[in-house]
Amino acid sequence: VMLSRARHGMIILGSVPTIRKDKHATLLNKAVDYLEHLGAVKSWIEIQCDRHKEPQSVSSAKDLRDRAPDGGCALPCKTRLDCGHMCPRCCHVETLGAHSKAFCQESCPLQLPCKHPCKRLCSQPCGGCKEVLTEWKAPCSHKQRD
Repeated sequence: VMLSRARHGMIILGSVPTIRKDKHATLLNKAVDYLEHLGAVKSWIEIQCDRHKEPQSVSSAKDLRDRAPDGGCALPCKTRLDCGHMCPRCCHVETLGAHSKAFCQESCPLQLPCKHPCKRLCSQPCGGCKEVLTEWKAPCSHKQRD
């Protein structure tokens, strides 16, 4: 059925030696003979990242995991998150709203009302100041007693 239904192209993944051993796969053997005659039987497939357009040859599952770990390619994503930081992942397939729902793992760049830097991650609410003061000076220049 697959051979008669292909309209725009077809990729068959499999082992030619295994097909050749099966004496009941006569139609598939004829298709393999024809494809070999055309030089279309390869031990690899070519994939291409939609964003970076760089073609790559893949001949094993390990190659695919290494070259397209998140469905894109191994280059950095470089998309800005809503917070302004860069997406830390390698190039990935963009699912609807993925970057707006991402949890940024960078340090929070904000300053608290007390002027201390926020010590949390960018994706976490700042909360209150957790700094421990060792010395405190009153605005009127009095000093704290021990």
